[in-house]
Amino acid sequence: MRFSIVALATLVSAVKAFLPTSAFVKPFSSPISTPATALSSRSSGYVCVSPPPADDTLTEIDALLQERNEARYARDYDAADDIRDDLKRRYNVHVYDKFREYEIVERRDRG
Repeated sequence: MRFSIVALATLVSAVKAFLPTSAFVKPFSSPISTPATALSSRSSGYVCVSPPPADDTLTEIDALLQERNEARYARDYDAADDIRDDLKRRYNVHVYDKFREYEIVERRDRG
């Protein structure tokens, strides 16, 4: 069964007229529930989905995320992984690249 482009466009517009917009646009959902107070890092483009730290570590984290992005775009994945590991070790930051988010997790004492 063949449809012409005009017939197909007409069919699509007729279907869209009867369906809500939400049927065509799937809302973005993150594995982390993003709170209303999420902070967007200015230069890195990542969003902090946890409560912000009390001191100036947010600017240091943002600078490291920006440096990591530059390494990834340069395809220097070893350096990007080292920066990610450094963020996790120094600040306990978990980075979720797929969603452009990061989370500062509280450290737990073992013992």
